[in-house]
Amino acid sequence: IRACGSALKYVKDNLLVKELSIRLQKYISRDYMILDSTTLKNLEIFRNLIDGSRRGTLMEVLDKTLTAMGSRLLKRWLQRPLLNIDEIESRIEAVEELYEKSFLRLSLREILNDIYDLERIVSRVEYRRANARDLVALKNSLKAVERIKDFSFKSRKLREIVEGLKALKDVVDLID
Repeated sequence: IRACGSALKYVKDNLLVKELSIRLQKYISRDYMILDSTTLKNLEIFRNLIDGSRRGTLMEVLDKTLTAMGSRLLKRWLQRPLLNIDEIESRIEAVEELYEKSFLRLSLREILNDIYDLERIVSRVEYRRANARDLVALKNSLKAVERIKDFSFKSRKLREIVEGLKALKDVVDLID
């Protein structure tokens, strides 16, 4: 905790940031399978053994994400597979719902296609490095997120995700 506090203070002091909206999450190693770099390499999760490219890897096969954020999330999930059975079943239930409801899945993919890399844009805004194009992308992405809130899902995981989304209409109006 002290090391994290020191790192945040360093960022705040040296990058001239007055407030950080960083949300820290506790990482409990017993919740995840620990895969060392040798295991990741030999299982060809991200790089193949022949030429070190992504071709033929598990990541290449699974990564059908439309956003950079989704791709990074998938990578984190593959680096640290879940061990908690309830969480695994919750993800499976969400995947089954989207698999079975192709119209819902396609509608959701269409909306996700309109979402820019919010993590990077917010980072640029936070460090006062955002330009007009970033702000327009942020506005359009937030409008797309607002449309996702209209979806209703059966699976607990998807409902939790949608309930956790914030509309941020005031930010959209301010950028407009």
